[in-house]
Amino acid sequence: DLGGILGSPTATVSHLCWEPRGQRLIVGWRPQLQLAGGERPRAADEPPALSLVSTRTLPSLTASCIAQVKGHGAGCALASLGFAGSSDEGTLVSAGWVDGRVTLLPLVF
Repeated sequence: DLGGILGSPTATVSHLCWEPRGQRLIVGWRPQLQLAGGERPRAADEPPALSLVSTRTLPSLTASCIAQVKGHGAGCALASLGFAGSSDEGTLVSAGWVDGRVTLLPLVF
């Protein structure tokens, strides 16, 4: 259940990126309004968000959200997302936005 993992009942995922070691997944998503009467969901007036998900693939795939970061503006979409390197001590997440801004998130574990 993606909504349960991301903490939002309805969300549109725009980007996914696995950490090179396969232990973490970064998900770029935008909250959606849930409308009654079968209407199509539309974007909420909230900024996009990034969710860091801890993953395990053996014996089966498990995932749990361990952190979330809000984007910097409701009208600004995510353009790119990635991990820069990986070590036992941590990694760096980079998020590029369509307005040209870049967010760098150092992760220490």
